Amino acid sequence: MSTTQRSESMNKFFKDYLNSSTAMSKFVTQYDRAIEARYDKEKEKNFKTKNTKPILKTLYPMEVEAAKVYTRKIFRMFQDELLESQKYVSEKITMKDGVYKYRVHECQKEFPSYIVILNIVEQKVECSCHKFEFVGILCKHALMVFIKKQIHSLPMHYLLDRWTMSAICGRDEGDFSEKLHQAEPLRNSSMWFNDIMVRSLGISEKASRSAKHHRVALQGLQALSDKLDDLPYENERV
Repeated sequence: MSTTQRSESMNKFFKDYLNSSTAMSKFVTQYDRAIEARYDKEKEKNFKTKNTKPILKTLYPMEVEAAKVYTRKIFRMFQDELLESQKYVSEKITMKDGVYKYRVHECQKEFPSYIVILNIVEQKVECSCHKFEFVGILCKHALMVFIKKQIHSLPMHYLLDRWTMSAICGRDEGDFSEKLHQAEPLRNSSMWFNDIMVRSLGISEKASRSAKHHRVALQGLQALSDKLDDLPYENERV
């Protein structure tokens, strides 16, 4: 947040309690009321974050992870970026030693475009919009490239501690990184379906590169389908 934005935020916060005509004798009382109201509002937000679950809007595992660790406000910001990422496409510019450079833009819109650089080994990404540097959450352009390269989990270095529930709830419930990686088993047909659907996105993209890619993909899918048909059915739903 810039200095100007911070100043505007503070002015908006105090305007219901203080103004240019407030007498000095009332200033301290009104100031205390303003701080108390702010404190109560923060307590309410913290309660909702700890005791309610956000609504998920995609099938991506990274959305589930973000919902577990982010505060409610930051999660909504991240979720908006994740949803927006589905409107974007990318064009590979270069690739060398596991470092990919893409031009990312909206579907059917060449401009504005953004340059995203991804180190696939280190799972580090840079975007010319610099949203992560300014705000602290990954932008839609970077998320689009992550999904394209089938990076479905959020790298820990992009989960800033100050935006997590641990920061507002204390450390008594354990480190959030441990919670994040306590993976829950896929225990029912809906979860299995969602898992396969997400993983198949990368195959669909590769299959669309040419007629040959499409033909090979269809042959592979048919072989996989036949293999699945040969497996005995086991009712493992929970």
